[in-house]
Amino acid sequence: MEISKIDCGAELVLQPVDEKVGEVRLRMKPVPTDFVFPPTEDNKAWIAVMAQFVIGWNLTDGGVAVACNDENKAKYLGYLLRLPVKTADGGEEIAAGPIMRFAADINNFLKN
Repeated sequence: MEISKIDCGAELVLQPVDEKVGEVRLRMKPVPTDFVFPPTEDNKAWIAVMAQFVIGWNLTDGGVAVACNDENKAKYLGYLLRLPVKTADGGEEIAAGPIMRFAADINNFLKN
């Protein structure tokens, strides 16, 4: 029997509705199972939460790569959370939903 290992990060790929934005790749770490999310209307709290779980990205600004550090997380995560993205069924939703569902699903981080 092989034991699964928890990867320190897993990649989530988002397809923005606006194709000019380009594919967004986030490297995430898992959300603990006992984590309590802030109220949805508290944008600053959500940005602080996301800063804990986003550990990498492929963001650029004016063609220049943006480092995934605390300063840039404070600057860009609010935009990312509200970014309209495509869903698997052809619809759209803001990125906060798929980002948090991905980070909360431990199966995304288990490697055999």
